[in-house]
Amino acid sequence: MSSISLTADASTRRSSSGGTARSGTAAMAPPRAAVEIAAVAGPAPASPGKVLRKETATLQVRDRPALATGAALQWQQLVALTRKNLTVRARAWKTNLLLVAQAGLFIALTWGVDRAVSASNQRKPSFSSAEVATSVAVGPIPDCSANLFMRAGQPCYTFLYAPAGDPDVEAVVRAVRERNDPPIPRAHTLGLPNFSAIDAWMLAHPETALAAVIFTPDSNSGGSTSSAAGGAPLAATPGSTVGVMSGNAAGPGYGLGAASMDASTALLFSTSGGSSGIGDNLTTARTLLSTPPATTAGSSAAPAAAGPPRQLGFIVQTNSSVQWFKGKYQDPNTYIQLPLQVTVEREVVRHFTGERGLSWSVGLAQFPHPSVKSPSLIGQFAPTFLFASIMFQFVLLVHDVVAEKEGRARQMMEVMGLRPLPFWASWVLFQGLLAALEACLLVGFGYAFGFKLFTRNAFGLSFLLILLVSLAMTAFGFFVAAFLRKASAAVPCGFLLFVVAWVILIVIAFGFPFAPGYSAAAVGVFSAMPWALLSKGVQDLADASQGRNPGIPWADRFAYCQPGSSLEPGTQLAGSYWAADCVMPLGDMFWILAVQCAGFMVLAIYFDAVLPDANGVHRPPWFFLLPGYWRRGGRGSLRAAAKAMGEPTEAECGLSVDADVAEEADRQRKRCAAYLRQAGGGSAAAAPAEAVLLPAQLAVMPVVGGGQDATAGAAGAAGAKAAEGVDLSLAGRPYAVEMFGLRKAYKRGGLLRRRKPFVAVRGNWLGVHQGECFCLLGPNGAGKSTTINCLTGVLPFSGGDALVCGTSIASAGGMDRVRPLMGVCPQFDVLWEQLTGREHLLLFGAIKGLPASERINEAARLLEDVKLTEAAGVRAGSYSGGMKRRLSVAIALLGDPQIVYLDEPTTGLDPISRRHLWDLVDRVKRGRAVVLTTHSMEEADILGDRIGIMARGRLRCLGTSLRLKARFGSGYRVSIRVQGSSGDSPDSNQEAAVDISMGGSGAPSLASSSGLPGAGLRHEDSEIQPAPLAVQPGLHPAAPPQRSGSNHSGRSVSGEQAQQAQRRDPVAARQAAGVKALFLKQLGIKPVDESLDYVHFLVPYEHEDRLPALFAHIKRHQAALGVADVQLRLTPLEEVFLTVARKAELEHAQLEGRHEALTLAEEGVTVQVPIGADFIQTPAGHLYHIRWGQDADTGELRLRDYWRDPLSGQGSAAAGAAAGAAAGAAAAGAAAAGAATAAPGGASS
Repeated sequence: MSSISLTADASTRRSSSGGTARSGTAAMAPPRAAVEIAAVAGPAPASPGKVLRKETATLQVRDRPALATGAALQWQQLVALTRKNLTVRARAWKTNLLLVAQAGLFIALTWGVDRAVSASNQRKPSFSSAEVATSVAVGPIPDCSANLFMRAGQPCYTFLYAPAGDPDVEAVVRAVRERNDPPIPRAHTLGLPNFSAIDAWMLAHPETALAAVIFTPDSNSGGSTSSAAGGAPLAATPGSTVGVMSGNAAGPGYGLGAASMDASTALLFSTSGGSSGIGDNLTTARTLLSTPPATTAGSSAAPAAAGPPRQLGFIVQTNSSVQWFKGKYQDPNTYIQLPLQVTVEREVVRHFTGERGLSWSVGLAQFPHPSVKSPSLIGQFAPTFLFASIMFQFVLLVHDVVAEKEGRARQMMEVMGLRPLPFWASWVLFQGLLAALEACLLVGFGYAFGFKLFTRNAFGLSFLLILLVSLAMTAFGFFVAAFLRKASAAVPCGFLLFVVAWVILIVIAFGFPFAPGYSAAAVGVFSAMPWALLSKGVQDLADASQGRNPGIPWADRFAYCQPGSSLEPGTQLAGSYWAADCVMPLGDMFWILAVQCAGFMVLAIYFDAVLPDANGVHRPPWFFLLPGYWRRGGRGSLRAAAKAMGEPTEAECGLSVDADVAEEADRQRKRCAAYLRQAGGGSAAAAPAEAVLLPAQLAVMPVVGGGQDATAGAAGAAGAKAAEGVDLSLAGRPYAVEMFGLRKAYKRGGLLRRRKPFVAVRGNWLGVHQGECFCLLGPNGAGKSTTINCLTGVLPFSGGDALVCGTSIASAGGMDRVRPLMGVCPQFDVLWEQLTGREHLLLFGAIKGLPASERINEAARLLEDVKLTEAAGVRAGSYSGGMKRRLSVAIALLGDPQIVYLDEPTTGLDPISRRHLWDLVDRVKRGRAVVLTTHSMEEADILGDRIGIMARGRLRCLGTSLRLKARFGSGYRVSIRVQGSSGDSPDSNQEAAVDISMGGSGAPSLASSSGLPGAGLRHEDSEIQPAPLAVQPGLHPAAPPQRSGSNHSGRSVSGEQAQQAQRRDPVAARQAAGVKALFLKQLGIKPVDESLDYVHFLVPYEHEDRLPALFAHIKRHQAALGVADVQLRLTPLEEVFLTVARKAELEHAQLEGRHEALTLAEEGVTVQVPIGADFIQTPAGHLYHIRWGQDADTGELRLRDYWRDPLSGQGSAAAGAAAGAAAGAAAAGAAAAGAATAAPGGASS
């Protein structure tokens, strides 16, 4: 029976604090010394191809530093991430300088625009000084053809009139046309029946008439005119002046005078109530004139007909919109309205008085007034500039957050143990500080430029408004970042948002919807936008500081808004401001903005979880309702493991399975069964001894039988395993990683069109031991990275389960518990260019939970291990590619993890750095498990204790490098170097020969220890090489053999190789011929390659028992044969890899029934070749050999070459039968050899 003993580690090991723990005794071990639990089961033979290890399997229980957990861990992560954000931003000095400068720039732009608008308004008569009232005569009616705003391509009209056909009206209109200066062409006036006809005509012909005159002839002297005018008509005596003063309600008044009227008339006119506007407002001037009761003496006109006096009123219609051209404004009052009104009045008076030469002049003069300062419009355009400044920080925020997601920095931190709360809290805290800085800069520059918007109102109102808007935009930025996948999209997204916001700001500047009379729904929709509240708040602050308004104190942030209120007559305001048209005070805006901050942040976190990330992973929309989200733990993984146990094996599905892979799967199935019994509450005693799971201690395997016979039997079995290349040093060690039917499938297609899911990992069963470096190989798309991502929590499982250090990572919270035990070096470096190497290690150490006292020492030790001590203070952006890879490896080793995942760690390293990193990996794997993925066969050969090759999502083979070469290689490569004429005499060669039966340098004889051929051959770096038969100066190893065509041992050398053989000197040619004859006689093989000095042979494994005798014969007849050197090598691992991958592709193609078209130029036909077939036979009976190769990108088989068999078509029945048998064997379950038939004309059969 095996005994258990507790012993101290005899080797010197590093303690967690960076020191060393010396060996002690079994009874008194030092407190920090490593402890081993050894299972002594007698001496075990060394694994072939590996350095001799201790014969006792050990589980090292190191004194690891206590990691922070719970709230302490989250606080530590929050502090570290906030420090990281501050450090990164502090070192981006150009960005910081731009941040400060843009705030001052936008405030300066606001000041400049305000000054420009004020200066432009001061030039208007309304605001400029007028000390003397100078009269300006009203000019003649302008002609429509001279107006630039008439519609081109259509006839224009100076004025329209109605009613057409009335004698008085026609007479007045004719006089207006003829007596204007210049006269108005008849074609430029148009008469219509009535008022409605004019309106209809102008609607149908816009921009074609300057004005319209509607006459209202009436025979009733006491009718509506007097009542419309508001009183009786005014009487005038000869020589008197009658006038009516009319003013502009919005500005200074204007005086109009009618002079020197010789007849008794009544005149009433009025000007427009507004000097400018937008739209086609109608300005109406009414004039009422009546005939006199008798003809005035001295009049040259004929007296009016007897009868009641007649009245003729008129209405003038013009467009009151102000028109602008080349910096000048066209006032509709003085351009067309007053000239037309005065001219019509003059001609009406002349018509009824009969005085054709009646003098009539009207002037326009302003009231004298001092200059008035124009009101500031800062409340209308300042929000645009303030929002532009806030958008600058918004774009930076979105870019930084998306860049961390795009560069997988966040994913890497989550793998190292980062919790969601510290991540979001660090960003909110950091951006909150920047928002406060932004508010301080804007308000400070506003005070510096003396804006009353800031100086007259309380400081807290303006500062809090800008701060809350900045914070709301920060939360909105997180919300937008959840929808973006590329950091480069931040700038166009920010520009688009600014354009939309700018349009909304313009709408708000015109009063919608924050004014009385608009619906509450519109106010609610606009209140959900931070920029809308910014515009409303700035307008309120600007109105409160306009003119003599004192501003709004902090206490009146609610009270100043008094909608619908009015002051009693005579009431005076004592130093306070209030607004009757206000619908939302600043106090309410503050609360709404605070709600926006929280609401947008919650939405950002929610959509960040439910939207797919870069790997397509997302939570269900109802994830926050699941109990597992709020309560960590649970036993959900038992169902996954139980379901995996119920799945049929690959062999039961009819798939070909490697024996070693099947044995590993069977072993893991037993352990899964034991795990289910233990976790489910069952008795562990019912499980087989080898299946009982003991995650905290060694599972001791009892020796069946007793006494010396049992020991001898165990030793014999161990020797047999060693002979087969099985690494027995892993026997008895605990598992660090166990995969129970691990499966990952990706859904394809949308909601309307579902496609068959793509299965990346197909239910693999595998265990990785403590202290083992497991190399995972495979072509692109084989499922290596997917497997690593599943084990590290980047991707969720689609099926099965996995245990890491005895903890299920498929259960809720299981991954969180094992993250501190894992270290990951991703395929691509995840680094911040602004941080130094030391700062990276301190950051990830804090994320992992290392105490502050341990981080500095741990960082210094790891930097020394990866040879980056001198570059510790250099920013990572200045590192070379190799230095970045070494830093990534150092990050993976932080915190003394129990399981380390290295995804192509030596990519980009120079040979010296690569060798050093190999030494580091070999050193750190003691006491922990290392899972290594690589495309370097040399790296896997050197570092891998076991190697697994995946293809098409399945584990295809498993074992040590030596075992894989022995099982999947094509055989042994024997290279013989002949001496030729330059060699020494036979006697000297015999004296210099080395006795190969003893091995080199005292190495154990391979033939005696493992039963393999080649007694006395040295095993070095996974290559079996013989000691040189004769040591001669100037000898060099042969180049790798260049084979063409098939690997068949009987195939002759190529023509080029034959030419090289012919160039040998006669002595060397004779010696080479003797060696070839020897191999042909002893092994029945021919050389596969030849050079000037070397002859290369490929010896199949079935002939390995003949090699000892062959080498003994060469030793005895070395001088006679002229042999100078002998090399024996196993098949390289690369050939094993290609063989396994090709077999997987062939199997996959056969399952799918895929073919590839081949055009045979010799026969002029096209045939369909089953993927992977070595032979095809055409309908004509010809046999063709097919050579396949693998695509470098996809790994799929592609037809590379073909050639016709030399025996094909010779009519030999025996040859045809043999060829048919060979073709049938090559098809291997696909179509038969003759299945690929030809169709004439290139058609495929």
